[in-house]
Amino acid sequence: MKKLVRYFAVLLAAAVFGLSIGFAAEKTLKQPVVPTKGIKVVYIQLGSEKCPPCKRMEPILNEIRAEYKGQVEVVYHDVWTRQGAPYGEKYGVRAIPTQILFDSMGKEYYRHIGYLSKEELVKVLEAGGAKHP
Repeated sequence: MKKLVRYFAVLLAAAVFGLSIGFAAEKTLKQPVVPTKGIKVVYIQLGSEKCPPCKRMEPILNEIRAEYKGQVEVVYHDVWTRQGAPYGEKYGVRAIPTQILFDSMGKEYYRHIGYLSKEELVKVLEAGGAKHP
């Protein structure tokens, strides 16, 4: 009986905790992706620090940040963390890494699942209006 009571107490605590996270995240997640002035592309990567293909893409993200500074906004969310999980839900992530790119109007124009080479990513960025320096 004690085990059953403890089990339900844990379930109740998890439900309450999960709901409070959902309400806090809901306010920020409902905001549309709107690039700041001068940004041509918003590049969102949803992955995890513990995912091997995601780790392989980390240097590529850093290079894109540096090379396309002022043109491309790079955003990363670790969907295996409590803070990043709501973004996985918002963007309908089924596998990681997932890359989503938005144009200067905030409209999604490209989505890819899995490792994406820098060469392929550069083509996608340029299709969205970013120019290689």
